[in-house]
Amino acid sequence: MPRHILKAGIVRRQRSRNGADCPAGCFFKHVFILIALMIATTAQAVNMSPPATHTDAAEGLALVGEPAQLSSRLRELTFTSDALAPVVTTAKVRVLLPEGYDNNKGQRYPVLYLYHGGMSDHSAWTAPEKGNAAVLTRDLPLIVVMPDGGAAGYYTDWYNNGKWGAPRWETFHIAQLIPWIDGHFRTIPERWARASAGASMGGHGALSYAAKHPELFSVAAAFSGAVDLSHPGLGIRAPAQEKLASQIFGDYSGNEIRWRGNSATDLAANLSGTDVSLYIGDQGDVEKTIAESNQNLYQHLKKQNRHHRLVVNSGQGHSWGNFRMSLADWLPHLLQQLQEKPDPSGFIYSSISNHYALYGWSVVLDRTATEFSSLQAGGRGALILTGSGKATVVTPELGKPGATVRAAMNDHAGPTVTQLQLDANGRLSIQLDLGPANPHQQLTPAADAASTGPSQGKSLFYQRGNGSRFFSASVAISPAHSGK
Repeated sequence: MPRHILKAGIVRRQRSRNGADCPAGCFFKHVFILIALMIATTAQAVNMSPPATHTDAAEGLALVGEPAQLSSRLRELTFTSDALAPVVTTAKVRVLLPEGYDNNKGQRYPVLYLYHGGMSDHSAWTAPEKGNAAVLTRDLPLIVVMPDGGAAGYYTDWYNNGKWGAPRWETFHIAQLIPWIDGHFRTIPERWARASAGASMGGHGALSYAAKHPELFSVAAAFSGAVDLSHPGLGIRAPAQEKLASQIFGDYSGNEIRWRGNSATDLAANLSGTDVSLYIGDQGDVEKTIAESNQNLYQHLKKQNRHHRLVVNSGQGHSWGNFRMSLADWLPHLLQQLQEKPDPSGFIYSSISNHYALYGWSVVLDRTATEFSSLQAGGRGALILTGSGKATVVTPELGKPGATVRAAMNDHAGPTVTQLQLDANGRLSIQLDLGPANPHQQLTPAADAASTGPSQGKSLFYQRGNGSRFFSASVAISPAHSGK
């Protein structure tokens, strides 16, 4: 398709005379061959039987009946999930399999999780007049999973005005569905072989999931995605949607932190090890708002040492024609990225959760208010944690169980150097003081009025004023005999 380069990382595309529905494989056959060889090699190195842990990890998810065979490649599955019940009694998922999947028993495949937009469902991406995904992926060695996400589910566990509970869409998609798919299809159950993408609300979901779970996805794309939840022009921020929005994230004025804690733009630093592609059109008021949101996210992504992409589809608005064109253009790029097998040696991760775990690290925070914290890890033995209150950090495996290591720590209590012993799993548990816990939820009027001075240390997440104070603690771990 014709392109015009605007500047590094930004591409303006024009619709080809033949339309946008040419299967990605028809102009990228050489990548098909490379990926096929790569997958065949991988398949020889992994156990072909599904690991039992996948089924156990998907506890709470149950398949209803037998999958419906909609075509030679397309299956439709129906689930019950304790994450969705009783609000959602059953959820459907469509799975597109590669050509020859049933005959190539020894071959495993990467997986694309493809999320639909608002007022839509799991069937949208395979409808010929909408996503046309079956045609676009026809010749690709790729499993495509298209789950239901609710007409306005927003790909998150609903706040329900502080009561929480169902529907918990993120729990369904991440904690239940991914392990189930890995346990029942011949996937490559590795981060480098898993991608997320979606249109509109689904673009928000794809990037939010990639940012909140960077250990699961190596490639992500948003096709006219609602990627900046703080943009006042988004439909979910409209006064008419206030009741619905309060159920999903809480009212914005009193729960801004929950909106930002689910927004890819505010979690952009989490995507430093992820290949991100943003697609936008340039026609219509809705797409103008979407474009502004994506351009804002792109500015955040540009600060990272990675070549993220922003692609403008000239003459396109917020429509399935635009989304379909974006998917067709992105699929060859996805296949290229799957060859690289990225595995970040270090990372930055921000979250509003009191407990998170990724890449072998675990953080548990003892604090009273909902607020951001961030973990910056370089390799296996160095970290900077920013937040408030007390924290327990558990490292990845550092050495032999029982071995002694030297830990140089500098937290709110001051610098210390001590020798610690690795646990039975070769990991180290570290207690850190991040200063007094903030008494008020971040980004609320109460927090804004409670300023006691600036935070200490550099923050990697959004702050407004000095209402919530944060402290950065650092740890450097080395062999006990090194003397460093």
